[in-house]
Amino acid sequence: MPALSWDLKIPSSDDTSERQKNQEDLAEFIRLTNQIDLLIRDAEVFRCQVSEVRRREDGSVEWIEVQEIPREHPPLTLFTADGGMAAFLLRDKYSGKWGSNEIELCSPELEGLRGGSPTNGHWELVEAYVLDETVRLRPAGALAGGGGLAEQLDSEAGGPRPGQEYILRTRGLRRQLQLVQRRKKAIERLADHTYLLESLSAPGQVFMDSGALPATPDPRKVDASKRAQIGAIMGTRPIYTVQGPPGTGKTHMAAWLLREILTEDPMAQILITAQAHSAVDVLRSKVESEAFDGIPEESRPLSIRLRRTVDPRQNVVATDERGSVRYVARDLLDKTIGRLEALREEAPLPVVPAEWLEACREMLRDLDTQNASEAHEFRELVRRSASVTYSSASDGDLAGLAGEVSYDWSIVEEAGKAHGFELALPLYLGHRWLLIGDAQQLPPYRMEDYQKALSNLDQVIQALRDLGGADGLVDRNLFTRWRERTEDEKTYFTKYCARWLAFFGQLHRLCTTHEPEEGLLTGQYRMHPDIGDLVSHTYYGGKLQHHTHDRAAHSLIAPADLKGKAVVWLDLPAAAVDPRAAETTQPKYRNEAEAQALEMFLSSLRGDSEHPANLAVLSPYAQQVVVLGRRLRTPEFRAELLRHGIVLAPDPRGASGGLAGTAGAPDKGGVFTVDSFQGNQSEIVAVSLVRNNRRQPGQGLGFLKAASRMNVLISRAERLLILVGSWDFFRAQVADVPRDERQYDELRHVAVLVDQLEKLFVEGRAVRVPADLTGLDERVRDIEAQRMCHQHGRGMKSEGGHL
Repeated sequence: MPALSWDLKIPSSDDTSERQKNQEDLAEFIRLTNQIDLLIRDAEVFRCQVSEVRRREDGSVEWIEVQEIPREHPPLTLFTADGGMAAFLLRDKYSGKWGSNEIELCSPELEGLRGGSPTNGHWELVEAYVLDETVRLRPAGALAGGGGLAEQLDSEAGGPRPGQEYILRTRGLRRQLQLVQRRKKAIERLADHTYLLESLSAPGQVFMDSGALPATPDPRKVDASKRAQIGAIMGTRPIYTVQGPPGTGKTHMAAWLLREILTEDPMAQILITAQAHSAVDVLRSKVESEAFDGIPEESRPLSIRLRRTVDPRQNVVATDERGSVRYVARDLLDKTIGRLEALREEAPLPVVPAEWLEACREMLRDLDTQNASEAHEFRELVRRSASVTYSSASDGDLAGLAGEVSYDWSIVEEAGKAHGFELALPLYLGHRWLLIGDAQQLPPYRMEDYQKALSNLDQVIQALRDLGGADGLVDRNLFTRWRERTEDEKTYFTKYCARWLAFFGQLHRLCTTHEPEEGLLTGQYRMHPDIGDLVSHTYYGGKLQHHTHDRAAHSLIAPADLKGKAVVWLDLPAAAVDPRAAETTQPKYRNEAEAQALEMFLSSLRGDSEHPANLAVLSPYAQQVVVLGRRLRTPEFRAELLRHGIVLAPDPRGASGGLAGTAGAPDKGGVFTVDSFQGNQSEIVAVSLVRNNRRQPGQGLGFLKAASRMNVLISRAERLLILVGSWDFFRAQVADVPRDERQYDELRHVAVLVDQLEKLFVEGRAVRVPADLTGLDERVRDIEAQRMCHQHGRGMKSEGGHL
């Protein structure tokens, strides 16, 4: 047998050097993008001047109007908000984020990223007049009938007055700056975690395969695709990625994986994180109600929920939330005391149990006392010994554990929506890592701005040098390292960063070489097969398997054309044929014709009023959500829909849909931007596509050319998908687009979507319905009259701040 050379086994110095450089570049990329976030946040701070104040008879403020004016120290031009302050606040209002539409008016001295409390309470957006660079705000909580802060904002208390200047920012900005600081510390630690950096930058170099373990979940509860992935995850170290297309049950799989991990190793400690608290809570619920269903409570793993606040609006500390450390500690003490007291009733307790009983009682009394050392130590013991810890990726309590606790597993949900720097903390805390997401759905926040930043890094570095009010947040060492790079090194690093910008997508590509089925979940349970086929063939190469073949399309009995159809195209004329159907670009983008057509169409639907179907109306544009909301959210239209067996879907953030949502939150529910509705679904989904213009083929679709956005738009419907737009316009836009996947074209997915719809039309599985535009001309005249009235009103001075 010939002797083997050690040279074949030991990496060469060149290989080692290259791997080390790869790790250093990845760490630097994460540092840099966290710093870019500072500049983006700086561009979300505006200077404004009060132009009008409306007061009630008692002198309290009903609303104010403020107009954007130039900042003394403008933000980096790359990141200035498209449409200015008014458009930014409008998008924020409909973003679906917790804490959205919470606005602070601060002293002009607080321009930039400086801290400080608001001068005049908290406000919320009522109207955004984008063309006039003006917004109307009301005191937060001051809905119809007054209340909230309105009574406090009288002129004697120094309330807003015409001509007064403020710095306007969202309430969430201060929290975002805290997150930047938190992440900065985690990233500094990450630079020393070479094993993690190598696992991320070159997973093939550290990949260990012990063979897929037989997954034991009940086949009646967990399908073959999920069982295969669970087995592969259990047998793969140290890192694994799972791609979960819409409706494939990513969270369901993660819940059962948790049970598998703890069955194999009952002593394992698992950290589960996601960007959004809601995603964490959904997974936690599935673990408790599905994966551990039927397991006695005393046999379930000890789990805790880390969360600093329950509701950002109220700033309530979540110490007593179910699952919080304090809640779990109290529960453990209560149960221990109960058991010991039960034993004492049977016979006197020995010395040690008796002392333990008294100690438990004392700790229970002191649990809410900050300085009680034993109770504090017990809470910390619970925090550090929990089998499962649930947290958002950047929670302050989680950051407090860095350097003190490490987890056997770190599982990240919704990883496709997160930037790399947002994952630094949860990844640092783990020894094995699982990231679950879908790079084919919406990308991380403001991805386009990060792309622009990478194309202008010299400008970005200089802007960071000049950034005011960010002491302690800016990484000054970044400047030195950038300056020391040669031009070739800068070019290489910029390209490297561009590859990693979609962090989960890049990592998934690197991991799929050793993952079965490329880490793809294939069984979908959400969409009717006809809708599922549309999504599968357009965005997933036809790989999805539909477990919804027994699902009826919908329960609607009228119009007759819809019978048995799960896909409907509500067809408007092309703008070149009927200019009334064209999109409006000022303010951009909205389409009154589509809103009119959809209102008329929804009025014609007839379903079961005893069992109404949920309806969600989506659009990629916040301006169109405003247009649709004014028509569809009225009490009269909600009542009409309900009589006909349809109810507006509830707001994912908690406001009720239907009539129940009208009294408390008339401007919520039913109509959403695509960004705010990702992760949700509805029986019926109508999509207002908005775009309809005279531009040349391939140039008129705006950001509908983003495959991720279109994928989410068409994959939210369970039983009926209604697409609203001009079929002739869309077909013309993609007429020259190559269908061959070997020829890259950013509009190829739209072309495939059009082809798939055409196929469904021919096969009778989908239908095109002509739009009814009756009343459109009158509606447009009314809107124009209202706009002119507002402009005229702004031109009149109000004496003493009154109209």
